[in-house]
Amino acid sequence: MLTQKVNPKTKRKEYALMSQDGGKVLQYFGKVKPSPEAVAKVEERVAYYKNKGKS
Repeated sequence: MLTQKVNPKTKRKEYALMSQDGGKVLQYFGKVKPSPEAVAKVEERVAYYKNKGKS
């Protein structure tokens, strides 16, 4: 889920990829809305590490 949140490191409102329940920020993208390809790439990375070690 892509939303805007305040990044605690930069103190700016930035686009962030959130977990499914909306509880955790998975990655901040910055002030400019990321392309769908950039979001898909990060989602693939998260899914890989989520399922790492499972057959």
